[in-house]
Amino acid sequence: MKIQNVNLHSGVLKNYLSGNMKDFISYDNDLNGYNNKIRSRKDFSIKKRQILSKVLFKQNKSLKNNNIQIENIKKLELSNTFTITTGHQLCLFTGPVFFIIKILQAIKICKDLENKFSDYNFVPIFWMATEDHDFEEIKCFNTSKKEFSIKKNSNNKCIGSLDTLGFEKIYHELSEYFDGKPFKNELLELYKNSYLKFKNITDATRHLVHEIFKDYGLVILDPSVKELKNDFKEIFKREISESIVHEKVTETIKQIDKKIDKSFKQVNPRKINLFYLDKENVRSRIKLKPNHIEIDKKNFSENELLDLVESYPENFSPNVLIRPIYQEFILPNLSYVGGPSEIAYWIQLKSTFDFLNVSFPILSLRNSMIFLSTRDIKQLEKLNIQVEDFFKNETHAETKFIKENSNLNFKIDIKYYLDFVDQLRKSVHKIDKNLVSFLNSIEKKQIKDLNSLEKKIIKHQKTIHQSEIKKIKAIRDKILFNGKLMERKINFSEYYSFQGKSFIDKLYRSISQYNSDTILVEI
Repeated sequence: MKIQNVNLHSGVLKNYLSGNMKDFISYDNDLNGYNNKIRSRKDFSIKKRQILSKVLFKQNKSLKNNNIQIENIKKLELSNTFTITTGHQLCLFTGPVFFIIKILQAIKICKDLENKFSDYNFVPIFWMATEDHDFEEIKCFNTSKKEFSIKKNSNNKCIGSLDTLGFEKIYHELSEYFDGKPFKNELLELYKNSYLKFKNITDATRHLVHEIFKDYGLVILDPSVKELKNDFKEIFKREISESIVHEKVTETIKQIDKKIDKSFKQVNPRKINLFYLDKENVRSRIKLKPNHIEIDKKNFSENELLDLVESYPENFSPNVLIRPIYQEFILPNLSYVGGPSEIAYWIQLKSTFDFLNVSFPILSLRNSMIFLSTRDIKQLEKLNIQVEDFFKNETHAETKFIKENSNLNFKIDIKYYLDFVDQLRKSVHKIDKNLVSFLNSIEKKQIKDLNSLEKKIIKHQKTIHQSEIKKIKAIRDKILFNGKLMERKINFSEYYSFQGKSFIDKLYRSISQYNSDTILVEI
């Protein structure tokens, strides 16, 4: 069920969705766009396919019941196979539920393209951001009543390389929290077989994501390996020598500011948009100084750093602006499924892709979802409240209910008053037109007083209808958290605990793969 008139997007996203960003994208996220994109990606090299396939076989060989994945990896060696990609940080137990939605949307696009373009193969890819180093962003997940969190001193190490020591604590907390839920044991098995059986977060996340999506043929990629970066090292070198991303993105931001949205601001490019990884997997920013390049207080000449790229490309890590270029360079990709902030920073990159002669993908803004129980939906119908009412302002739904269930109708009553004043104004004008301004000031004050009276009446009526107002607030709290959809806060376990695998299947069926809809899912 689609929800209309739910608008939580930034100005640049509104312009993107309304078609005003054509100069900053490749093709539209529709079948015609994919048809054009397939033709433009047919030149993806066999050599790159072979390297990619070899890496994926190595990374996924330990996964159980992965026949569908193995077949998909084999297909990637063929010139008529393309990917649809989404990616994310290695959030603890997947983090917010939109993590799940992004992946399912990539999968559903693949399934539909298979039906529409039967001469080609389409493989969904999950790109693991194993080299991100901000542990604070991924260390916890939330249910409606509890935060589950891990304490660990990451010391700027790549998240994927961190060990899983101490993760037993959450296993016991989950067992207690979901006690009595029908799918408690399945959740515990998912957690235990991921975080308690694998030694680092990369392997744990790979197993977890595989177990959730193995029936859908999802292929999981860790892009941090030498074989893949070695093929990309010439672009690493150009970024160090030419500051390409800084130049091109800065110019693009100016164009967007001038032509479309002056408030546009996303990711500010640096002179060098790379990190360096040492032997302990500590990730340090590469800083361009006036006479040298600095990494963790050590100085390098440009040539010294270029020699390091040549010999050890695996030690260089893309930041948020280089990562998309790296992704599209190593994958035969057609589109990227991302959230609002991701799409906004991709939009900055089209000219950089063009300059480097790397294919720019179709951008697919993921669906947003609202989860309500059958009981909640029936309650809204009984109260004559629509989901859209919760997005107008914080108290709109409550006020709407009170107005519809009060003996007073201020809209009509004030109209009678305004009609009366209009008639009076005509009479006053005939007597002395100088008195009209005095009448206008009286009218303005009385309208203000009447509005204040209305607010007091509504406040009084809310005490009379406490039970209904409480129900409205409870439903609002299931939809929004701090003004944002609850999908950005709540973990999938909240819903999986009482629906199991059918919850994942229900999300998949609900997704609108070519539209950026907000969808109400009845759970």
